Amino acid sequence: MAQKEKKRSLSQPARDKPERSSQKKRKRHSELPNGEAQTSSKKKQKTNESTVTVLDDGSQDARKIRITHFPPKGQQGPVLLHSSGIKLVEDISFQAFHKDDPDKPEILLHSSDHPRLNYTAREQLDGSTDDYLEHYIGVYDPGRKHLSLMQAKKMSATRSFRAEDAEMQAVRAQSNRATDPTPSKTSRRSDLGLEFGNKKMKKNISTRQQNTINTEPGRSENTAESRVAVSSSIAANPSQSAILNAVAVSSQGAPTRADVQAEADAAKPRPPHNPSATTLEDAYNVSDIVGQDILEKVKVKPWVDAVEAGESIQTSSIYASHRIQDLVFDHEIKKLKVIKYILLLMELWKAGKPGRDGGRKLEKRSTIMQNMTQYGVDEPLAAEIKDRFCNGGQMTSIQTTRLLLHICVLTLHIDENASDTFDLRRDLNIAPEALSSHYQDLGAKVAPMSERQRSLQGLGSKAEAHEHRVARIEKFPLEFPRQRRGAPAGGRR
Repeated sequence: MAQKEKKRSLSQPARDKPERSSQKKRKRHSELPNGEAQTSSKKKQKTNESTVTVLDDGSQDARKIRITHFPPKGQQGPVLLHSSGIKLVEDISFQAFHKDDPDKPEILLHSSDHPRLNYTAREQLDGSTDDYLEHYIGVYDPGRKHLSLMQAKKMSATRSFRAEDAEMQAVRAQSNRATDPTPSKTSRRSDLGLEFGNKKMKKNISTRQQNTINTEPGRSENTAESRVAVSSSIAANPSQSAILNAVAVSSQGAPTRADVQAEADAAKPRPPHNPSATTLEDAYNVSDIVGQDILEKVKVKPWVDAVEAGESIQTSSIYASHRIQDLVFDHEIKKLKVIKYILLLMELWKAGKPGRDGGRKLEKRSTIMQNMTQYGVDEPLAAEIKDRFCNGGQMTSIQTTRLLLHICVLTLHIDENASDTFDLRRDLNIAPEALSSHYQDLGAKVAPMSERQRSLQGLGSKAEAHEHRVARIEKFPLEFPRQRRGAPAGGRR
């Protein structure tokens, strides 16, 4: 028992050592009023200051320099500004904006001191090894032999044209509504699109409004005052003036809308026509389209004799078969010759099959001649007509369009400028929209039948006349379809 008590007394001082060491630590630290520990200045100097030995230039004497490093306080600190490819204006000041994000703090510099440009600077992190480089700014005091260092952020500056503030746009739009109590149809449509449209529609409307040069409120009409207002607004905004001047220089020599329309009209293989004529006969002269020599060679006396004898004329065309008898009764000999010419063109159309690029590949020449000469024309005349619209054994897309336009314009002469497209569409076996498009290229309009036309044709209801549409040239001089804005040449939108 005595030996065990002696061992306890010897081990007692070992338990007192941690208490004495903790008392020494309390003496080296003092408690702040808010409970935070305050580290002595001696320890702070060990973490922030260091002393290095350098060799002076020109001598071998060693000297010591004390270096102090000041850690940045959050986002505050100096900045190294780099401008790649641009020259910063002198005496320009930046306003700093920072984002307090513990995971990814960011800082941004912005300047609007320049009258036409905005400057923005931010850190450029591209994932390369340069992202891990740290930059420092140092101030050296030779008297005290002391160097102060602080970490600096490297930022890259960019510039851009000053855009109009969104708030100013809203104020301007509100003032325009206040001064103009009756907004235009376009503005009302834009308001509806912004309110109820989808994301794509809203983006298109916003882009169109940003690219619009606004005039003064209440001067939207095209008057001298509005033009002066537009000129003054452009002159007051140097960025708009610079952009418009660049557009004017780049667009010099570009074709006008009238030039584009004239080029499109010239590219259409329309039959010979007189655009300034005031009647159908003068606008599309049959002798110029068919040829006077061909009209003299086409014989229609067998048709006249057959109809007068009470016989019916049967052809491969529904359109021709429905009209020959009436033309004989009316003694329309010239129209009978024209309708026989239409029959020859239809036989040429039926002899082809659709090929590449809108063209048609024709059957053998002997087959075509046999089908054309069945209407009482000799083979040389049939070959002459064929060579007008074909290149050997095929027709190009332009020749195909030219053939259809000739057929359509001749039907207008046969039907007294009111052609029912139903029979012709069945003969040519083409879509109603395609046939209507060819009539429109001639300056005609295609519309549903009127009530009077339905009664003359024996069509009682609108349902029966649904597929019957009438092509008519309503306006003289001729007006051709305008070239669609933005549409590629020879194609659709």
